[in-house]
Amino acid sequence: AVVSTQSGHYGRGTEPGKGFLKYSDGKNSYIDVSMAHCGFIDTPVIVSSLHGSSHHWHATGGSAIYTPTRDSFRTYLYHSSGSYALAVSKAWSIQYIAVGYVC
Repeated sequence: AVVSTQSGHYGRGTEPGKGFLKYSDGKNSYIDVSMAHCGFIDTPVIVSSLHGSSHHWHATGGSAIYTPTRDSFRTYLYHSSGSYALAVSKAWSIQYIAVGYVC
């Protein structure tokens, strides 16, 4: 759910196990997270977290924000066993809070 105020939108996430793409090593993954529905007029402040049913406690990268814009950001995930297969099979998702101006 998205909660709106004059200064921004709070709370959103990706669909569990969906949207992850294989990184160039063929084992790990990244995901582009859309925030286009929020209507930010500039790049917001973003805090993200990796959620899932299992194995996400040992992954790294879920809170690292890359290439943020007003409409999206990317995060890369690493797991010693490979994050791509785990992201899909263990229903991982990126949950985030974004705060910024919408008018």
